[in-house]
Amino acid sequence: MIFLFILFFIICKIDIIFPYISYLIFGYSSRINLQNINSFQDFLNQLNSKKRRELKKIIKKEFQHISIKSTHFKFIYIKTLYSFLKNKYNSYIKITFFMILSILLFLSNKLHYFEYYKNNKFLGWSSYFTNQNIYYDFISSPNNLNISIIGINSLKFSIKHEFHKLDMGPTNLQLKKNKFNSFLFSPFS
Repeated sequence: MIFLFILFFIICKIDIIFPYISYLIFGYSSRINLQNINSFQDFLNQLNSKKRRELKKIIKKEFQHISIKSTHFKFIYIKTLYSFLKNKYNSYIKITFFMILSILLFLSNKLHYFEYYKNNKFLGWSSYFTNQNIYYDFISSPNNLNISIIGINSLKFSIKHEFHKLDMGPTNLQLKKNKFNSFLFSPFS
């Protein structure tokens, strides 16, 4: 009975406690402060010329040719997430743990989803939730998708909706730092 109460509490309050759970599992997260950014061009202008060129190249060669749809949860996400985790981890314990955690988050009904297509071919999906004016880029299953596309979409969405911060999550920290000038963040600091 106590276990069910704890489980129910976690599902209901996941948007509040997730940054702490994520930190305990992965360590630091990757964040971008958007408080003084009014447009995607403002964001690009704050980058050095090399990073700005790299992002513009990705936008021109890939992002412009991808259609992005806002959608609701679909069961195919569990299958693609399992495939993604299976390719990422060799341990069934880790795969099982992350699948259970992900399913709990799916059950919270606080996630919103984007699907990415090129020529009507499904490339992958990403999810997010918001809390206290922060956009949390969350579970994704990029499959055949450049991870930077998800980052660019999250950035554009966050700027358009005037979020103060974008939390890009704990994975691929070096890539996010190199491409997006993100900084390491701990919810305990």
